[in-house]
Amino acid sequence: MANSTGLHGSMRIILLVGVISYFTRKYFVHTLFPHGLPVEMTAEMRVKHAPVDSSNDSLHTKHGKLTKIAERLEEGQEPLLIGPETVIVQPKTNAIFAFCRGAKLVRLDDLQPSPDNPQYQTAKVTLAANLGSGAPLSGKFTPDGKTLYVADPILGLFRIRNFGESNQSNIEIVASQVVDNDKITPILFADDVDIGPKTGKIYFSDATDVAPDRLVRELDWDVMYASKVECIRGKRSGRLLEYNPETEQVTVLARGLWFTNGVAVDEEETFLIVSQTFAMRLSKYHLTGPQQGSLETLLDSHQLTGFTDGADLSWATSGPTAHKAYVAVPTPILPIMKVLQVTPHPVDQFVRGLLLLVPKWLAPPPVDYAGFVELDLKTGEVRTFQDANPTDLDFITGVFVQDDKVYLGSLHSNVVGVYDLS
Repeated sequence: MANSTGLHGSMRIILLVGVISYFTRKYFVHTLFPHGLPVEMTAEMRVKHAPVDSSNDSLHTKHGKLTKIAERLEEGQEPLLIGPETVIVQPKTNAIFAFCRGAKLVRLDDLQPSPDNPQYQTAKVTLAANLGSGAPLSGKFTPDGKTLYVADPILGLFRIRNFGESNQSNIEIVASQVVDNDKITPILFADDVDIGPKTGKIYFSDATDVAPDRLVRELDWDVMYASKVECIRGKRSGRLLEYNPETEQVTVLARGLWFTNGVAVDEEETFLIVSQTFAMRLSKYHLTGPQQGSLETLLDSHQLTGFTDGADLSWATSGPTAHKAYVAVPTPILPIMKVLQVTPHPVDQFVRGLLLLVPKWLAPPPVDYAGFVELDLKTGEVRTFQDANPTDLDFITGVFVQDDKVYLGSLHSNVVGVYDLS
């Protein structure tokens, strides 16, 4: 009887220790790795990349194709054109707008060339709309130019109706969550958006399940660190989403993407192009036809010098941009990621775990670079426009095609780039 009592007592102690260890370990792991441990890097995730050709400096003003637009400031005026992530042009008016730091949408007017440098212009920059307390990264106007849809990592997908008719933004949040696999899940990082010309549906990306952190001192949001976590962690949590304004329903079109970024729809609304930043891939999502609902690779990592960002499609039927797709390449693949790509498992997983523990201010910075890629959808021809040692633009994050020009946004520059393809 005494032995039985002692055995039961020992079992209780072992069970108690096991329970305490389980919850302690769970709490310890969650505290150190709030976004989860690094996942095993599969063969598909071990991307290959094209080397940077330093002799290709096509994205330099000296060639006469790139024009820089800077803000023209009057005495005592505070600058507004700070970190223009994405540049868009309003239909009908052809007015140029840029999404800038501090949730500001600014308008560029009265462009004047510099008398000393024809590749340099200045513009009068005015505040078109204060877009609230979030961190808007991109947007698109409806074809009539009256409604602006905006992708915001903090607020989700929102719109402004009757744009420009009053001084009030009148922000309407239309999508902050979505039913995914029978569960209501938040949209934590809305990144890019486009509008279907036939149905009016809104197509947008939810890049990751890592929400940006608040920068209290700057009264801003740290969207860059969230992307670095997704890159190092290796979890493919990005989604491609659709919002139907008629039914107000949000649908998941594709999931399991590695930081879903740029989204653009073709003029017949038969497909989308989708940029996956850390897969270094540009994909085609079929909206109609026999391949409806499937993803097809258009550009893979071995054709690209670095990570991809914003994307756009030309709707021109003739001229230099006809049947062309464009994707921004802000930075080459980071040196530490090159090493990890060839490091065997589980050593790479251990190292990535250590990197997730590194303080934010020690996180690897991007490599100085400026570039975007053009893909001919008919022939498959690929052209890279870049400046490996950037002097005019740096860290290009957004591309917008209008006529024969590509408007270039940059999170790290305070100018707008316009590349003339004519």
